[in-house]
Amino acid sequence: MNDNMTHIGADNPSVPPGRLADANTQLEVDEAILDYLTYRTLQALLEQSSSARPHSPKTTVEPRVDLYVQLVDSYLTIFRARHPNHEHTANTHFRIQLLKFSIIFVKRFEDSRHSPPMSALCSLRQEQQTRAQSFNSRYNLASSPDLKCFENLLPLSDQYLRAHRQRILEASAGMEPQSSYYGSLESVSLLDTLPLFIALSAAQNVLEGNSVTELWMRLAARYMTEAALEQYLVYGASETKVLHQAFAYGFHFGSSAEPQKGDLEIMNLFWGGNGMEEVSKWQDIRNEHLRALVPLEGVQLHEHLKRLEERELSIAGFQDIVVGFLYTLFGAQRTPTLVHFEDKDLIDLLPSCMQAQCLDLLS
Repeated sequence: MNDNMTHIGADNPSVPPGRLADANTQLEVDEAILDYLTYRTLQALLEQSSSARPHSPKTTVEPRVDLYVQLVDSYLTIFRARHPNHEHTANTHFRIQLLKFSIIFVKRFEDSRHSPPMSALCSLRQEQQTRAQSFNSRYNLASSPDLKCFENLLPLSDQYLRAHRQRILEASAGMEPQSSYYGSLESVSLLDTLPLFIALSAAQNVLEGNSVTELWMRLAARYMTEAALEQYLVYGASETKVLHQAFAYGFHFGSSAEPQKGDLEIMNLFWGGNGMEEVSKWQDIRNEHLRALVPLEGVQLHEHLKRLEERELSIAGFQDIVVGFLYTLFGAQRTPTLVHFEDKDLIDLLPSCMQAQCLDLLS
């Protein structure tokens, strides 16, 4: 995933490595501090997400989240300057990946300093289109006659779109219902975050050495369904290309180009473990969720999608489900060693350029 998506760890050559201790000792200390800061940032972010729900007790955690993100960003920059050729351990790499996804997902309703730049969103969307074209050249999603209604009855009117945006914002995070950011081209949609969710799940699968469960497959298929639903009800999408992108996941080799490490991890996620077979039940589960978007004969498409979101596939409710999933991943990670120290005792371990930030955080 491109660091521009969250601004975490953007390269900054102006930060000098400085005078270091013994190289091995310095690396161990830097890894421990980075692991600690990532852990604390995730903890604060997920706490903030829970407190932002309507009727939840409000906390003062939001300023802490911003400061923690700044600290992680600063320390990743310093880490890379000190150890340019070092590869993180699997646990540290996964925790950083978990943090990046969590920031994008939790903050996606608001235009904040953590919002990815438009250039990063455009790049991600282009990658999605390319991947979907490759996948659908092997699995012809468009062959289903049931999807013809998506070509003829969309997009929805501006009045419908505004009403859906307002209702989802009110239910999702207590946001201003009149906000013009959510639903705009610059905002982060579920469809934008879907590849990051799949990549995160694939990385977790590698870390744990497990095969995917039916529970996860249903969560992934629900994510795809919600992503498509949001595109039609909030972003005013039309035609079936949204479905092509959202449901374009499974076991396939893609193009003849050399696959990247992340691509191989995702392929393995859907591999059945026997020859070229896809993992059992995935195709049925994916198709079941795709069919849920198609109205029964005689039912208007826009009424079906509206009723589906309001009753069975609430976007606000799904936001809570994914945050719960992130809590589970966070809780399954080992606690960093430095968490057992008092926070103030860690200040002396930080570079002098970061100590003022840390003092602000702990004051």
